[in-house]
Amino acid sequence: YMVNQTGFTLYYFIGDPGDGSSTCYDDCLEFWPVFYAENITLPESLNSSDFAPAIRKDGLNQTAYKGWPLYLYYEDSAPGDLKGHGKDGVWFVLSLDDFIIIEA
Repeated sequence: YMVNQTGFTLYYFIGDPGDGSSTCYDDCLEFWPVFYAENITLPESLNSSDFAPAIRKDGLNQTAYKGWPLYLYYEDSAPGDLKGHGKDGVWFVLSLDDFIIIEA
């Protein structure tokens, strides 16, 4: 699964349309802060063209992977926590073959 540069899990929301736009605003952001990396360093197993800025109406910067905006979860208190996976049946980690570190 994908993590940020400090080892915290990155999630996606199936309520987002998968076209690079986000539907998580207001109260949602209290629980699911956006993930943003202006410049990322990727392992060879990932293609940088799969990462792009998410389209947000509130002006916040966010990174998307293959059209899915990425989020952190407020209850994850330590690197490697997966407390948000499966939350409400709509929040999930990005399943990848390798443990991926996204360096901002």
